[in-house]
Amino acid sequence: MDTLAKQLRGQFIMLTVMFLLGMSVNLIGLPGELSAGTLKTIDGIITALHALIAIGLVVGAVRINRTISKNAPTLRTLAGGAASGIGIAFLGGIGVFALHDAASNAASFVMAAGFIGAFLAYGKLYMQTNVARK
Repeated sequence: MDTLAKQLRGQFIMLTVMFLLGMSVNLIGLPGELSAGTLKTIDGIITALHALIAIGLVVGAVRINRTISKNAPTLRTLAGGAASGIGIAFLGGIGVFALHDAASNAASFVMAAGFIGAFLAYGKLYMQTNVARK
């Protein structure tokens, strides 16, 4: 269970960083919305970090599901729900860049909903693994 707890803490850290980076991009604007300059470069870097951490979250979700399947199969449904939240957020993030105007805003909402669902499900998983360790 210690491995699972470490993996879940890693997911929380990545989700928290994702939230902060996402809010930064939201406040500054997407790189395509900005004129050339330092702010556009910084925004591009923040957006790239956001995308890299998104990939890390997907990989982390797969690793957590594999660990739970081996060590705590009773938590498999909850882990699947958390992974689904990550998947929904990931697809919403792709939609933000692929779509424009109102559709991009809708994709941003989908990304936020997936984020919240994953955060809550991972929180419940973390709490249940802590109870199991005691």
